[in-house]
Amino acid sequence: MLRACLLAALSATVCFAAGVCAAEESVEVTVVGTLKTGIVSIGAETTGSTITAKGITWELDFGKDAALKATAEKLSGQQVTVTGTLERRPGVEVKERWIVIVKTLKGVATKRDNDQGTNGNELKPVVTNESPRIAAEDTQLGTNIVIAAEGERTVIDIRCERGIDRNTIKRTGNEWPREIVVRLRLKGLESFSVKKDSFSLNCSVPSTGLANSHCELTSGKRQATLDEADPLYLKARLIAGDQKEPQIPLESGYFEIVLPAKLFADNPPQIRLQWIDFYR
Repeated sequence: MLRACLLAALSATVCFAAGVCAAEESVEVTVVGTLKTGIVSIGAETTGSTITAKGITWELDFGKDAALKATAEKLSGQQVTVTGTLERRPGVEVKERWIVIVKTLKGVATKRDNDQGTNGNELKPVVTNESPRIAAEDTQLGTNIVIAAEGERTVIDIRCERGIDRNTIKRTGNEWPREIVVRLRLKGLESFSVKKDSFSLNCSVPSTGLANSHCELTSGKRQATLDEADPLYLKARLIAGDQKEPQIPLESGYFEIVLPAKLFADNPPQIRLQWIDFYR
C-alpha cells in the first residue's frame, strides 16, 4: 500500500531493500518538489526543512552535512530534486512524522535556466563562511563551499557537482589561520593544486585508492617531486563515509588535505585552489 501511494502520488523512485539474515529493510526515494527551510512547530517536532510534492509534505534531515544545509538555505522556495532514505518517526503533536534522510540535493532547471543554457545539475554557487580570517571568491556554478572552524583547525569543505573547478581563497584577517584543511567531496582526485605567486604545489591520489599521494612542486620551469619529509608536501587522505573502507570512486566520504604551514610563512594575500576528480 505504501509503495503504491508513493509511486502514484510523488512519482518517486522507491526501492525496498530486503536482505537476508539480519539485514535491515529500507526505503530509498527520489522526490521532485518545493523545498522550504526555517520551519518551526510546537514542541520543536520538526527538522526545520520540508519538501512538498503532489500535496504531500515530508520533512528533510541533512544530518551534520553543512554543505547540504547551506545549499538548502539557498534553494528554499524553489523546485528541487532530493534523494535519500525514508524513515517514519513517532511524534506527540504529529503521531507519524515521515522524514527523508537526505543524500543528495539538486536544483530543478526552470524555463529561464534553460534559456540561459543551464540545467538542473548546475546549482547556483553557494559559499557559507564562518571564518573572520579567510574568504572564498570566484565560486562557479555547481560548487558549494563551507568555511568553518573545527577546534584550532579551519576547514574549507568543498562539494563540486561538476568535479572540476578552481577557487581563490583570500586572507581577510591580519594573518592566516594556524592550520587550514581542505575537504574535497569528489569521487576521485586526479589533481589538486595550490598556487601562490610564481609556484604551485600539486598532488594526486592513484585510482587504486591506496593511502598515499604523489606531490610535485612547480616553480617557473623547474619541477620537482617532493617526499613526505618536505615541509611543502601535500598529502591527501581518503576519509570513509558510509563505506567501511574508502574506495575510488568514492560514493561517500571525502579527500582531506592539510595545507602546509610553510605555504603561508610570508603571509600572502591569497592562494588559488584547483581540483579535478577524473580527467575528462
